Amino acid sequence: MSLDYFENSLQSGMIQAPNDYYRELQQAFINEQWDNTSAKQTVCQQRLDCKGNFTNDCFEKIEVWMNYVVGQGTSDRNGHDFVQLAFRDIGHFTVRGRYYQFENNFWITTFDDEHDGLTKTVVVRRCNNYLRIVDPDNGSIFSIPCAIEYDMSSPSSQVNRYVITPNNHATVIVQGNKDTLRLFKINTRYILGGRPFKLYAYQNTLLNTMNSQDTTLLYLDLYLDELHDKDDLENSVADNGEYNYQVQINAQSMTLANGSTGKLSADVLLNNVEVDKKVLWVSSNEKVVKIDNDGNYAVIGQEGESAEIYAYLEGNEQAQDMISIIVADATSTVPEIYLDPAFDKIREYQVIDFNVHTSYLGKDYVPTEVKISLDGNKIVTSNENLVIKQTTTGWQIQCLKRSQSELYMWVDVSNTLPSFKQKTKFAIKAISMMG
Repeated sequence: MSLDYFENSLQSGMIQAPNDYYRELQQAFINEQWDNTSAKQTVCQQRLDCKGNFTNDCFEKIEVWMNYVVGQGTSDRNGHDFVQLAFRDIGHFTVRGRYYQFENNFWITTFDDEHDGLTKTVVVRRCNNYLRIVDPDNGSIFSIPCAIEYDMSSPSSQVNRYVITPNNHATVIVQGNKDTLRLFKINTRYILGGRPFKLYAYQNTLLNTMNSQDTTLLYLDLYLDELHDKDDLENSVADNGEYNYQVQINAQSMTLANGSTGKLSADVLLNNVEVDKKVLWVSSNEKVVKIDNDGNYAVIGQEGESAEIYAYLEGNEQAQDMISIIVADATSTVPEIYLDPAFDKIREYQVIDFNVHTSYLGKDYVPTEVKISLDGNKIVTSNENLVIKQTTTGWQIQCLKRSQSELYMWVDVSNTLPSFKQKTKFAIKAISMMG
């Protein structure tokens, strides 16, 4: 009867389950005693995104109890390199591979304790070096803290016909994230302590749960390699192929009036070959020229002001190009349309081939779009006197019949880069063949 009453009380919420009760007691005890210790420290903990994945270079401050876990009696381990962190919240999420920052070092979680009491703890190891590699996707240098094991052994020798060289072996611990899992492939090379090493094997199969897709902690097996001519020992970046990215804006520096709009484009070259990569845009002064990440710009500054427009490869700001935009006097920025060759009369039955050009801010442009009409309000390409048509090389006008009165031709142009529109009326005399 008592057991039935207890189970009914649990189901109805009248009383707590013993597990929940004791957990609340433990949390209350920790909260009460949290400040009563010299072990309390503030560290920076790597943030996780909404899906639980590691974020790059994003840390938040958190209070912990800190305790060193390697004693003085150890012969091959530095006690300062191993620290236990205890968290105030007994429900604090822990995961292997997570980075912490304190004491001017990066630390990586190698052990998380889920079952040794209610207090949530992890063991972190001090990162004693960096792994650096050129990212083939954008040419930037990817760098990540790592922990290198103390032993640099020589399990075997490399033997050729004349020389025997040591085959040094190093085990490296590093976070398993989308970048390391993508970049750290077999046979990639790294510089450690001024010496080149090649990745021959790694342990990437230790899943945190059976539902997870990737490991969060990698163990890399690196072996001493031969030095390459292109190895950058000064910056500790090994030669893994050439990935020289360049960005080229498809425009020159411009002088534009306030209110001008348009769209810029840029090409990305990899080893002088054009590739399809995303380019980001930024203005040095958003109060003068605004621009979005698709290259759409708007000039909003005052006369005489200027801004630099930068296009850079996503993920590598070193691969960039730049143009300047100067704000001009609006009264001096009216485009001038002219015909090439210029003419103001045409003889009966005569045919004239011509092109349309525009002078804008001291520069000549072939407009992006040209419309020509014999009527100022709508597109009319022929009447009893004149016929106009577009050709493969430009435009053509033909006189069908002379006219006693002056005739008119309207030329409407628009341009994308720089952005401008203009419409001009040209007077034409249709004269006799002998005129």
